[in-house]
Amino acid sequence: MAGVRNPWEIYDRLIEGVPADVRVIEACVGSHWTCVSAESGAGVAYTFHGGTAPAVARDVAGVRLRDVAALVKSWCFEDASLGAAALNAWYASPQKLEGPDLLTGEGSDGFSLVMDRIKARGGCPKACVIGHFPHMDELAAASDLTVLERRPREGDLPDAACEYVLPQADFVLMTGTTFTNKTMPRLLELAKDATVLVTGPTTPMLPVLFDYGIDVLAGRIVGDASAALTACATGAPFGNAFLKCALVRPGV
Repeated sequence: MAGVRNPWEIYDRLIEGVPADVRVIEACVGSHWTCVSAESGAGVAYTFHGGTAPAVARDVAGVRLRDVAALVKSWCFEDASLGAAALNAWYASPQKLEGPDLLTGEGSDGFSLVMDRIKARGGCPKACVIGHFPHMDELAAASDLTVLERRPREGDLPDAACEYVLPQADFVLMTGTTFTNKTMPRLLELAKDATVLVTGPTTPMLPVLFDYGIDVLAGRIVGDASAALTACATGAPFGNAFLKCALVRPGV
């Protein structure tokens, strides 16, 4: 795909895929994580703070899951986090993700998958990471690495440098929160010549995103909705509440 002309298209396609007859059971917008439990299953997303003031009440029990998912388009980023978790409550389930392209468990996180592909390519390809991740030293040793950050640390570039860096990159690893804060459509346009991996619990787990230039989706499947809701509310570790998983575009 040459580019995303309408940046809302990627959001609308995901929202429209959520059935109109599925209801939310319970939801929690925690300080670090957001969880939505619905009749279809549960989903999580990182709670991204900032943007405009909240536009809706956060008590969404009994509300249509599609309507909560539509909040992902909100410019209140806490509301948008709720929308992202609602999308994953529909899409990120074992039944919907089963298939030959699904990876689970250790080695299915974005960092492991990008390292595998960098090592397979050989040489010193140009890699760009959007946001700070663990294991940056290992990635830097295997590539010509650039880290883009909204609050740059030593050695980072500010995120505005994406306009200059991403068109030259061979590999791009970005967090799923780029979906929540609405930067993803433009980042995908800029990275259209790179192998792109989106990682983290917020990642929308839907193969239709391959149409927009994403090659690997590395997210989470929630196995224990009650434990996930408790972790979001208390800030406790997720433990075994969810499973790492990844969808890989055929041929990548």
